[in-house]
This record gives sequence, structure tokens and C-alpha cells, in this order.
Amino acid sequence: MIVERKALKLRERMNKLTDRKAQIERRIVEEMRRPLPDSVRLATLKRLRLRMKDEVAAIGRQLRPRLPRPSQPSFS
Repeated sequence: MIVERKALKLRERMNKLTDRKAQIERRIVEEMRRPLPDSVRLATLKRLRLRMKDEVAAIGRQLRPRLPRPSQPSFS
């Protein structure tokens, strides 16, 4: 039950991060459409987008079921 609750919270966090990443991507597109895009703003937005992507990937790894590693064959 505790594991299920933790997984639910992680999924909620992942969904929020995914939504936030989509917002950031829209802001990047908007900035790029400007006649003179602000390179500092773009760099900041791209760093934020990468941070969101990394956090989503980390949560995904936590949610993935862990499979036992196959034993190494011995060549004796």
C-alpha cells in the first residue's frame, strides 16, 4: 500500500513535470518566432526544459519494475 501511494505520487509529479516541459517548449517556440529572439531567455528556457526532461526520466526509472539481473555464465 505504501509502495502504491509512492508510485501514485511519483506519477503525479511526472505528469506535472511533463506539463511544465510542454509549457516551456511553447515559450521557446514563441521566443523563436520573435523578430529578434532573446538568446539569454532561450538558453534559460532550454536549460529548464532539459532539467524537466531529466527529472521525468529519473522518475520513470524509479517507476520501472526492477528485473533481476541474469547471472553471468562461467567459462571454467
